[in-house]
Amino acid sequence: MAETSDIPSETLREWARDDRVTLAIVFTDIVGSTALGRALGDEQMNGVRRAHFRHSRALLAQHAGREIKTIGDSVMAVFRSIGAALDYAHALYLDPGNTALQARGVRAGIHIGSVDVVGEDIFGTEVDVAARVAGGIEGAEIWLSDQAKRDLERAGARRHSGLQWLSHDGVELKGIGTERLWSLVPGVVPAGAAPPGPETGASNGPAWVEGPARDGREMTRDTTRPRQFAFGPFRLFPAQQLLLEGESPVRLGGRARDLLIALVEQAGQVITKEALSARLWPNILVEEGTLRVHVAALRKALRDGQEGRRYIANIAGRGYAFVGKVVATAEPDPAADAPPEPMPPLSMGRLFGRAEVVETLSTRLAQQRLITITGPGGIGKTSVGLAVADRVRPGLPDGVCVVDSRPSPTANWCRQPLPPYSGSASCLKTRSQASWRCCAAATC
Repeated sequence: MAETSDIPSETLREWARDDRVTLAIVFTDIVGSTALGRALGDEQMNGVRRAHFRHSRALLAQHAGREIKTIGDSVMAVFRSIGAALDYAHALYLDPGNTALQARGVRAGIHIGSVDVVGEDIFGTEVDVAARVAGGIEGAEIWLSDQAKRDLERAGARRHSGLQWLSHDGVELKGIGTERLWSLVPGVVPAGAAPPGPETGASNGPAWVEGPARDGREMTRDTTRPRQFAFGPFRLFPAQQLLLEGESPVRLGGRARDLLIALVEQAGQVITKEALSARLWPNILVEEGTLRVHVAALRKALRDGQEGRRYIANIAGRGYAFVGKVVATAEPDPAADAPPEPMPPLSMGRLFGRAEVVETLSTRLAQQRLITITGPGGIGKTSVGLAVADRVRPGLPDGVCVVDSRPSPTANWCRQPLPPYSGSASCLKTRSQASWRCCAAATC
């Protein structure tokens, strides 16, 4: 692709047609550019950056925009209409101009307002607002100010009529105050819509889709929820507590699995951290940051952020949203209803600094019927309990039974007596306190 000239044929004042004019302002930035630069080295990263800027300038020419400046790996550009600004940002989002950037992506913040044209630059508080909108974005996303969103709606362009947005109320913009911002939801298929087929030319980027964006301040379970959800290469079966990638089960911890179900069931909605914590740890107060740890584990299992995948968005100051394209169906999967295969390891990965604890508990469990592990919520009691169960399972002819009583409507652990002891170990978690009880008998 030929590089667009850095010297326009007309001055910015001639392009803008006035010294004081209303323009749509776009700030873009490469996500994770510092880490990428360290991995590639300065020389190769400079080539990636030049390719990105060349592609950006070609898109600016296509959408009648004007580059004001580049700062590091960021682009500052202006447009005469908010629709053209969004089209440019979306095109750059889909194709950053270099394969090294595909897995990381580009973020873009858009605002519209009156600015002063001075030489080849623009000034004013509206420029500061646009910069703050872009500065608050964490991942590869497109965000608009409330003013830009209203102008987009007033313009009423047909190509933008099916966009789905997430509303973010009370976002603190440094030096400006609290504002409502809007983020574009990529790839969420609304209820009743058919998934895009090969003939639609659907790309790996965000899809322009319809459907109201709602804010999940409270979480409710849908008793008529679909039997399975498909997104990317994954299929999720909530009733079976099963996640498949292709035909292979994906190893997920119980909390991460519950978190995924909660997010996917309300795909496209912002779910507050408080609502998610209440669902994952009912009646238990967990330490701050515990939810973030499980979100990170889930992202790692889904390889979120790799190979162009984008599933979970962290909405600053609000919560989380599942932003991947989801197709929900009521069709059961034969494999999901088949008799279970031998249970895989219960513990999901290595425990650091707990080897002595696991060894001690495993030894004591062989000598006594009941062990209780206590401590504050979120410090890893579940992980230790599962590791102990894995450790003792080979010596138990009937294996291990794990009973999680969180969904129980009462404080009782079990409604029915468990069968007589036959060499199995059971780990039960109470709803009234954060503790695990590991029993060498099925009745404890």
